Amino acid sequence: MNTVCLPTRLRQASAEELACQADVVLVVGGARSNNTRELVATCRRHCGRVVHVQTAADVRADRLEGAVRDVRALGAGGKPKRAA
Repeated sequence: MNTVCLPTRLRQASAEELACQADVVLVVGGARSNNTRELVATCRRHCGRVVHVQTAADVRADRLEGAVRDVRALGAGGKPKRAA
């Protein structure tokens, strides 16, 4: 069963274009999100350095080192969670 939401499927073409232009792609989304996994897989087909992060704390400088052209970020666009 395909559980990827329509907005993510539509976003995949943009993700491909973005990944072709970047040295590093950061995909922001939940660890269990199928939408996020699909965007990571899409980007990896076009960019050798794709990093899945869940929060700003996951973005480390060493993951961005050596990026000459560009670093891009995108998200799967799930529902935001409220802070407890």
